[in-house]
Amino acid sequence: NVWFAKRIANHENNIIQLIHKKSNFTKLYPSTIFEISYDDEKIKVEQKSLEEAGTVSKVIIASLSAEPKTFNQLKQDLPSINVNTLKNALWRMKNKGLIKLEDDYWNLTENEQE
Repeated sequence: NVWFAKRIANHENNIIQLIHKKSNFTKLYPSTIFEISYDDEKIKVEQKSLEEAGTVSKVIIASLSAEPKTFNQLKQDLPSINVNTLKNALWRMKNKGLIKLEDDYWNLTENEQE
């Protein structure tokens, strides 16, 4: 099994998304999100749903921070997001100027890359 860990931006805590990329003997499992929080005495790791961990927009921005991607690449990279939700979120983010679509590749705008 090959899993990919991706950090999702959050100011208070670290949020990590584990994405199952490859398996020789089983089906691919859905993405899993963990929130890691710290205080003076302990480190706490909690499994979260996508909605609890943050917005879909944050997950898309984290995915696109590595490289521009086509819709199909995003769909594979973010299996925990419903296809229709992903489409709607991409177009909303494009209309807000957070991301852009060039030659079938979604990419962050210059403001979001900083």
